[in-house]
Amino acid sequence: ELVCPPSWETLNYGEKKRAANECVNGAERILAPRVESSLREDGTVDLWVDMPGVSKDDVTVEATGAELTVGGSRKRNTPNTVAADGASGHIGDTKVKTQEGAHHDRMVNLRYSTTIKIRNTMDLSRTSATMEDGVLHLAIPLKPEVAPVRITVT
Repeated sequence: ELVCPPSWETLNYGEKKRAANECVNGAERILAPRVESSLREDGTVDLWVDMPGVSKDDVTVEATGAELTVGGSRKRNTPNTVAADGASGHIGDTKVKTQEGAHHDRMVNLRYSTTIKIRNTMDLSRTSATMEDGVLHLAIPLKPEVAPVRITVT
């Protein structure tokens, strides 16, 4: 749970703005993940969806018609002390100043969501998905070609 700063006088403008936004909006961020794609010679489309900090158990992939909706969430970590250089490695991380004046690094709740239009020649039912190091890989094959059928007229 986010606790608003007890004393605004100790914060600079950027800290006040960030703290006010978190108090009003909560500590969740919603982002559209970065998506890269490529086409294989056999027609399979590969999609790579970047969702740093998201585990495979927190990823959802749903196909509806010609749309593929991808989402994922990252939960807030327990606060811990910031490194001496103040370095932070995740999108959405913030530093929170406590009443004692110590800085803590807190990973905010973060949700990714995007909807991707898929050509009707792609077979979403045979899509494979793997998640590794915060990158979701989707391989979407072409639908098998259907041989023409000759219909006899009687």
